[in-house]
Amino acid sequence: MPQPSSPAIPAKRWAYVIPVAAIMYMLAYLDRNNVSVILPYMHGDLELSNADKGLVGGIFFVGYVFLQIPAAILAQR
Repeated sequence: MPQPSSPAIPAKRWAYVIPVAAIMYMLAYLDRNNVSVILPYMHGDLELSNADKGLVGGIFFVGYVFLQIPAAILAQR
């Protein structure tokens, strides 16, 4: 019995996906570290409460979560 045909997937897809993914994960890591390192020293400048600092970290997290959906769609294409 013949095998069902699947959509053609380029053989070199990982050569395109892995470098982009690695660069994006490194940038995300740098963003989180920059925010966590600088916030304690900005207390006098911005007068942020602990809740505000948590909100800043949460905004980064929510941004990463919501951007993963379009990134997965683009990677699938």
